[in-house]
Amino acid sequence: MAAIASVNELWKLNVKILSAEEPWIDPYGPKDDYEERVWEAFRRAKFERDRLILRSGRGLTRVKKEGLVLGHAPFGFRFVDPKDRWSGIEVDPEQVETLRTVFQLRYDGKSLRAISAATGLADSTLSFILHGSQTPSRDRSDQQVARLREAVGTDLFDAVQAIVKNETDAAHEI
Repeated sequence: MAAIASVNELWKLNVKILSAEEPWIDPYGPKDDYEERVWEAFRRAKFERDRLILRSGRGLTRVKKEGLVLGHAPFGFRFVDPKDRWSGIEVDPEQVETLRTVFQLRYDGKSLRAISAATGLADSTLSFILHGSQTPSRDRSDQQVARLREAVGTDLFDAVQAIVKNETDAAHEI
């Protein structure tokens, strides 16, 4: 898009542009008006795309701050009202014991693979359960982390988060 901006600036200065690579660009012939409209369409499309990205980002940030979930509820959670995805999420009582088991096994030094074998959960699900609270703004809202912490138990949750953080920091040093 920088090339388009450069060409437009030169056109505004009444500089004639001829291209050996793109002979179809002839801003001084009968196609002048048509080509200028095509260039303008590209500029407008880029502008609209940038606006859409900005608005979508703002909307996602707002939704996450409010603790709302897009898509499905993460493991260990369920929608307050299954028919209304905007109702928020809460810890699923049927999965609390599994969550506690995951945190306890990790606290006991078990690997993700060992925890996966013991619980039947995929490594990616376990990783999200254990690491998701490290980045609440990206993966989970602060409210979700607080609910998970309460469900698992504050001491166990905090101890495992310290283990995960130390492992992550050590991995980044390599």
